[in-house]
Amino acid sequence: MKRILSAFLAAGLVMGGLTVKAEAATNDTFGISVSIQNTLSISLKDTAGADYTTWAITPAVALNTPTTMSSSNGIKVVTLTSFPVDLNAAAGTSTGGGAWIAGAVAGSGVYKLELKAFATPQATPDLTVGSTTILGTPVSYDLIVSGDRWVYAKLTTPTATTTGQTQTISVTITATVH
Repeated sequence: MKRILSAFLAAGLVMGGLTVKAEAATNDTFGISVSIQNTLSISLKDTAGADYTTWAITPAVALNTPTTMSSSNGIKVVTLTSFPVDLNAAAGTSTGGGAWIAGAVAGSGVYKLELKAFATPQATPDLTVGSTTILGTPVSYDLIVSGDRWVYAKLTTPTATTTGQTQTISVTITATVH
């Protein structure tokens, strides 16, 4: 009996020694998840500040001829945002009969369009280095960290065409938060 009592006493001490007391926490944390509204808009302006509509290349040019915008044809891309943005562009199929398409190089029924953005208006836009070829799907060609951009284009006409009619090419410029 003495042994049983000793065993119960030993078991009680062991169990009592294993008792863990839970202490109350003195601090705790929580998280905050917030998204900033991406207010972003762009507008295209001409050198006089009016809405930009059309770059009319005149007089008529020969086939396979590159034509670069002059300083007076520049497009001011006005951005209204507090975020860095990527400028993207896509060129469409021409209208006017013959349906020219955008390509990486000029070819039969294929025109080449290049764009380049500058921080300031250019007296003589140089698109020989650093320009981006614009195709039928959006292509990113500039990152704006702040301020507006002046965009200039160079169009190389096709090497051959099935029509002598005036062609109109729609170019869409978009901005996306970087």
